[in-house]
Amino acid sequence: MKTITPNILIRSDKEGGVYRYNYIQPYRFLLSSLVTDETGKVIGELFLKVDDFINHELYYRGVADSITDILKPIFGFMALFSGMFLWFLLPAWVYTDARQRDVSKPGLWAFLALISLFFGLTIYLLARPENYRSFYCPQCENELNGTKAFCPHCGFDLSGTFCRQCQYPVKQLWQFCPNCRAELNEPENNKEVNP
Repeated sequence: MKTITPNILIRSDKEGGVYRYNYIQPYRFLLSSLVTDETGKVIGELFLKVDDFINHELYYRGVADSITDILKPIFGFMALFSGMFLWFLLPAWVYTDARQRDVSKPGLWAFLALISLFFGLTIYLLARPENYRSFYCPQCENELNGTKAFCPHCGFDLSGTFCRQCQYPVKQLWQFCPNCRAELNEPENNKEVNP
């Protein structure tokens, strides 16, 4: 298959390789000469138009494809894929960070970061609280240092003070988690009775 453009000839062979040829001189040109008689007097002008389209390949010089011509589409695809990944990764991070900092309406902040990307992220970073939400032990009322298994100050078992499904802080009297609606206490008929 041959494709001819005014400046470039591209040929692909049976193996699928593509060869490119750059245009070095025209295959259509005009020759002119003065016509004289035996005495040397000019009696006219002769024009000869040459159209060598049949041998047009002689007027092109082959150029090998460089490695950059091959790698440009690959890097372009990788940049596009990375941009799309980043576009969805930033709103996910904004949502989880807003939940950890107890920001009202974290979904709205994530949506803002999704539609405006870096502008929404910048607004969120300026508006978010500096500190994470603090949890306190229900027995000794000291601040918990990120642990949710037991209090490091008094040793109180904290497994009943956080939802097992979403780790939301709950009160002992609640039957359902207000965050994920999971049932907190097992029903009475499922509990074993010790004799």
